[in-house]
Amino acid sequence: MEITYKGWRVQLQAGDIKVHRFEHYDDGTTGASFLDPAASLKLRNHSPDGFQWGYGGSGPAQLALALLLDATGDKNRAQRVYQDFKDAFVARWQDQWEITQAEIIAWINAHPDLQCTPECIKAREDFANKGIPESVYMGNLCDLHFDEYLDRHKETEGVIE
Repeated sequence: MEITYKGWRVQLQAGDIKVHRFEHYDDGTTGASFLDPAASLKLRNHSPDGFQWGYGGSGPAQLALALLLDATGDKNRAQRVYQDFKDAFVARWQDQWEITQAEIIAWINAHPDLQCTPECIKAREDFANKGIPESVYMGNLCDLHFDEYLDRHKETEGVIE
């Protein structure tokens, strides 16, 4: 299944802007619904009046968070990158736009450092600058860099420092 998100401005009153969510199934059928802001509002309440795009404000921030949460299903990952996603995409969109779940995930994967926690960033800086063994800080690594750490050490004879 592939998911496509589409927005176009048809606003009758505040809060009426809807984002369409299309599910394209392998059998050629398509399901349609609206992207619901409720889950993203539970994480961060930027815009109780609804979604918006085309500038860098609270409505676009809410839309960016909702898109990332829906596309990834990962609230921690969505919260770490939604402001950067807003700046890269949502704030730049015109009256009509379209983006796929695959494009969202590809963008996230192309920017691994945006996914890090502050603790992970500091730990990795300490590895590089102070020569401290990674194993001392591996508990502070984000999921992405922890997995890379384990993979790297599995490749070197399965030994972890």
